[in-house]
Amino acid sequence: MQLVAASVCVLAAALGPTCWAMPSSGTTPQSPFDVYRIGGDEAFPPFEYVAQSGAYQGFNVDLMNAIGIELGIQIELIPMPWSHVRQALEDGDICAIQGMNLTPARESQFLFSDAYLESSMAIFVRTTEFGIAGLDDLVGRKVSVQRADAGHERLAALGGIELLTMPSQEAALVSVVAGSADAYVGNRLAGIHMAQKRGLAEYVKITGDAIDPTPYAMAFRKTDQELAALFNAGLAKVKASGTYDKIHAKWFGRPIEGLRELDRARIRLLLTVSAFILAGAVVIVGWNLSLRRLVAAKTTEIAQVNALNQQILESSCDGIAAVDSEFNFIWANGAAMRLMGWNRGPIVGANLADTPLAPLVYRTPLRRIASEEAAATKCDVELSIGDEQRIFSVSLMPLMPQASSARSGVLLLFSDVTTLRRSEHTASTSLVMSALARSISGVAASIRNPLLSIREYLGQLPLRHDQPEFIDEICRFVPSQIDRANAAVGDLAFFARPEPPRPKAFDLAACIDEALARVSDEADPRGIIIRSNFADVKAYADEAQIADAVYRVVSNAVACSKHRSEIEVHLRIADETFAQVEVFGYVCDLDTKRAQIGRGERNRVDTAAELLLGARPGDSALSMAVAYRIIQLNGGLLTADATPDGVCVKMTVRRLRRG
Repeated sequence: MQLVAASVCVLAAALGPTCWAMPSSGTTPQSPFDVYRIGGDEAFPPFEYVAQSGAYQGFNVDLMNAIGIELGIQIELIPMPWSHVRQALEDGDICAIQGMNLTPARESQFLFSDAYLESSMAIFVRTTEFGIAGLDDLVGRKVSVQRADAGHERLAALGGIELLTMPSQEAALVSVVAGSADAYVGNRLAGIHMAQKRGLAEYVKITGDAIDPTPYAMAFRKTDQELAALFNAGLAKVKASGTYDKIHAKWFGRPIEGLRELDRARIRLLLTVSAFILAGAVVIVGWNLSLRRLVAAKTTEIAQVNALNQQILESSCDGIAAVDSEFNFIWANGAAMRLMGWNRGPIVGANLADTPLAPLVYRTPLRRIASEEAAATKCDVELSIGDEQRIFSVSLMPLMPQASSARSGVLLLFSDVTTLRRSEHTASTSLVMSALARSISGVAASIRNPLLSIREYLGQLPLRHDQPEFIDEICRFVPSQIDRANAAVGDLAFFARPEPPRPKAFDLAACIDEALARVSDEADPRGIIIRSNFADVKAYADEAQIADAVYRVVSNAVACSKHRSEIEVHLRIADETFAQVEVFGYVCDLDTKRAQIGRGERNRVDTAAELLLGARPGDSALSMAVAYRIIQLNGGLLTADATPDGVCVKMTVRRLRRG
């Protein structure tokens, strides 16, 4: 029996993982597997993307489903970030990629089906851009690309271009409209679809010739020739039945090319004729005296209403401003200019990025509203006004002209809430420490449980001492439980009697990098991405203790985050004395707590205190308590703030004083 079991294990190891289920008794001879798992990009419209409704749709999705119907097989489509798709195929989590460009480099890695589309890349620029006509003109420019996309690979090989990697093709296209990138290089058909869907076709254009026209096909592992042949047969049936043509017509619209010279001439002629007609109409209106009087009366009335509106806006204590789609100021009241400390003359025409409100340009809410992905939102942002660090409450709303549903910019309403927020942080600190004190009792379980497990093993030892596998199990298990209990005791001892810090000057960014490297072993298996943005800061504190505190906070954020989510870690200069480390992440139980957030400032702070403790009782609470004590001992402060999207933990660290 042992020999048979060993043979089964060897056979299972040789076969490796598989991406489909074993056949059932009713499986047809043509489809030897129950389910075929096929992966694709989660954000690549119109080819494949997850809609706001949660449905996975697109050209490739419809085509794969049609092939499944023709072959009489069951297909499960798996959306994921494009950067994960290839690894998923290599690991056997999926049996095929539903569509990718067939390049010589990729052909050496994968087995491809018959091509079902010709894919090419294109250069998308703003309609006002005339200095870019080909790839050579991109040298020295800022160009947006999707991370791991064919365009990313092409431009990286070209060199001399400042690449702005984006999580999706749509985000890359929007960056061009917003003015943060000079051009976007990506799939031609996808770019046309996104521009038309988002109402951006009048703001962007395609310049130059098609780039690298390549076949577009399904990708399989090199060893799956029979699987590739099966899907080739299904693709042929879909094309023969006319279904392919219907799917193609459904998802790909008209191009957004520039006007031909003949079209321009026709438009100029039309405008000339329209001008003559309009001039005649004005003369006729001038002859009608009664109508002129009516127009004059209405004009006076409108002017009075506008003057009243202007007076109301100017008398407001809150800042009110409007920016266009490229974030240039259209209008701002006096309070807005005072709150921003603007003293450089008229603000109309200035860009938001050149004012103290510049951090808003790089935040997601503003870009979502400008790109019609969101309605209105409200957020807090810390701004440098003169020599002070102030906190502003900012409301963002779409700006729409009359008789139009298209958005032409963003309306901003903001007020200084520094005093209020600092008092909230004081209350938050008190609540957090109170919650931590209540949770310390759970640490006993972290010590008791390993001891009970060890006791159980020792109780079995007299009866099973002659069993080698049991002895091996004890040798593996008991030390790990002892280490676990010892770590909890060490944290508890530090919290009760902390070691005094040994401050010195050190590179704070390098210190945080070291802490994040330790956390990566916890984040990578769950697909959690940690993004960082560090300022150049020299700190004066205990370097080892600060690294330990950052590790504890980020590790707790990883434990509280959903699979395949993101955690952001920022380091910035707060003032002349302190630098601030900000850890922002999404939490597992946020949806259940979201109803509590916003019911008053007390509930918001209470929720932040709860989320700061983490999803795990005992160990997590003690670890965060130790982190708080470390930051406190080094002359800083650790606070938590809850938002509708997650929790932001902030740690202040003393800067090295120059001179």
